[in-house]
Amino acid sequence: MRTIKYLTTLRKELIILLIISILLIILVEFTDFRLPIFVNNAAKWNLLGYNLSIAYLASFIFYFIVVHIPNEKEKEKIIPYFKVKTNCMINSAKALLKVLKEETKTDFINTYPTRKELENLLEKVNPHQKAPMLISLPDKYANWAYYFAENSIRIKIYCEEILSKIKFIDSEFFNKIIVIDEHMYLKETVRIHKAMPIGNDESTYLLTFFHQFIQAIEELEKFTEKEFRNY
Repeated sequence: MRTIKYLTTLRKELIILLIISILLIILVEFTDFRLPIFVNNAAKWNLLGYNLSIAYLASFIFYFIVVHIPNEKEKEKIIPYFKVKTNCMINSAKALLKVLKEETKTDFINTYPTRKELENLLEKVNPHQKAPMLISLPDKYANWAYYFAENSIRIKIYCEEILSKIKFIDSEFFNKIIVIDEHMYLKETVRIHKAMPIGNDESTYLLTFFHQFIQAIEELEKFTEKEFRNY
């Protein structure tokens, strides 16, 4: 069963070529299949097709046993790591939304806000005012601009930790992580908190990037629930 599982993780074109090679070998070895004699150099083409099929089958077996199976076993070991880091990333974004909801006494219809819900929330968040993040005792708190930036830095770190294992990341998962890692929301929150204009008394300047970022987090959560559910 595990062998079948490993076969299903191969690229489709490799499986298609394997099936063609096996069928051609069977036709030549166990039937009277030959190219019609009126085909130019029919005997040479028959021999060439047979030899190529044998060579591909041998190469496939070597690749499957020596390269593919060990790589898949390594993936199985690393996926729980990906799951933990991805959950940390998702939970960091959710924690930010939860704090924002509580501090602004705002609610969402679903887990993740619509653009309008997010706009209503950000209108109530003054980036210069105290956020629920203690920087030092006894009572020095960060402002909201700093709070956003710290949350972004934390999420960025989780992305980089996942991408450091790029050898084991499939293309779909890689794309979803890259979208978040390179997202303008993360860059803007870190950049803006260092040079926030004093006159800003709400945070709707983040609306477009923040909403797109939340959508990317939601897509990542759906992906992990589907792909990592058995780990």
